[in-house]
Amino acid sequence: MKPMQDYVYFAYLDILGYKESLSRDKNQSSLGFKDKLIEASNVFNSINSAHYHHREISDSIFIHSSSSDLVDFLSTIKEIYNHYLKSNLLLRGGISYGRHFESNSITYSLALTDAYLLESQHAIFPRVVIQNSVIDAVTNRADNGDTVPLTTLRSSDLVRCDGSHYILNTIDNNIWDDYYDKIKEIYTKDEATINGNTNLRYKYLWLHDYIFMTKPKGKRKKEFMLKMTKLN
Repeated sequence: MKPMQDYVYFAYLDILGYKESLSRDKNQSSLGFKDKLIEASNVFNSINSAHYHHREISDSIFIHSSSSDLVDFLSTIKEIYNHYLKSNLLLRGGISYGRHFESNSITYSLALTDAYLLESQHAIFPRVVIQNSVIDAVTNRADNGDTVPLTTLRSSDLVRCDGSHYILNTIDNNIWDDYYDKIKEIYTKDEATINGNTNLRYKYLWLHDYIFMTKPKGKRKKEFMLKMTKLN
């Protein structure tokens, strides 16, 4: 591999429930989880390898691109997120912009470190958090008269604000029904386990709220998780 040193957009993605799924395969003498991983990773066959470089190691996925097209990068990560979701796999991650050096023997990457810290310290839920400076760079260009990147980013609807964080918007009107059905399917299948684990329950509650926050007008599908109920 030719050494490279450049500023890149970098996404670090974590496959949630990886260890538990491995244990389930071991206990059941099954390869079901391996088959899911293979099916999900097929998404990389359709991604332009000239612009995007990726590695999959255990429960971690690394993707970076030296292209300056932020919208294309975010769209690609959205595509990956949703392809894994189709295989019943939830991702959590971080997106950064920074210096990255890679050769056959070493990887020196401030971008990877920043993306990892976003995933491990700030993402918390099955979402992808975007480094504030990535969006700030676009808004600063608009303040200095170059409004095209910000206009393009806004029209893409790929970024939402969640408190003080920017997050990747992985839902749109065209896939909302599929997104709803898939999350409901995953939740319903393991409802007792999810509701018996506070951290896991909060992750699904966040997803549930996110789905209904992005609900298109005219959709009649109902909430499937109860936040709190009276004592029966």
